[in-house]
Amino acid sequence: VSLVRRLGYRTLHKPEGIEQGSIRIKMMSLPALLLEHGLFPKTWTDKHYKSEGYFTNPSITEKNDKIGIQWYTTNTSWNHKYRKIPHEVVERVVNKFPTADIVSLQMENTFLTKYLSCDSMAGSADAIQQLKAVIAIDSAVLHLAGSVGTKTYGLVGNGDNLCWRWFPKQPKTSWYDSVTCIYNEPYDDWETSMTLALEELCH
Repeated sequence: VSLVRRLGYRTLHKPEGIEQGSIRIKMMSLPALLLEHGLFPKTWTDKHYKSEGYFTNPSITEKNDKIGIQWYTTNTSWNHKYRKIPHEVVERVVNKFPTADIVSLQMENTFLTKYLSCDSMAGSADAIQQLKAVIAIDSAVLHLAGSVGTKTYGLVGNGDNLCWRWFPKQPKTSWYDSVTCIYNEPYDDWETSMTLALEELCH
């Protein structure tokens, strides 16, 4: 609720029957919210929409040097199996950049000793907004990072399992000004895609 209020809703009430806590809103529905507020392109175009971060928290003015990465999701959509980079691939790539300050954006502890643990979507948005950059697969984290204006590399994949949101295939996307899309060539070459993103951020 606190995150969605940043779009300018004057009132936002919880539905009847919802107990104390957050209302669950799927971040993959974020484009629908932005469309409702006239912040979203209605038709495909080559124009680069200047979205400066729709959910940016204006009270956060400083960035740190951390790079957040997210490499799998528990999403159960039709192409969910394609939204997972093998653990060993991620670890191998991360080890190529020993001086980079990399933190995990997964919701639990991983092979990375540093990870962000937030108890709300708004808290996650604030934490991501402070990062130097984000590297993420096609997931809520990717949409959230784009919506707060953090420099983001979206590892969106390729082939028949590529989500419609990332067409036409081009580095910049009409959804978010701060997101650069990386398409795998071939479709399952996650290691090259993640390495390319980290090279761009570390050199």
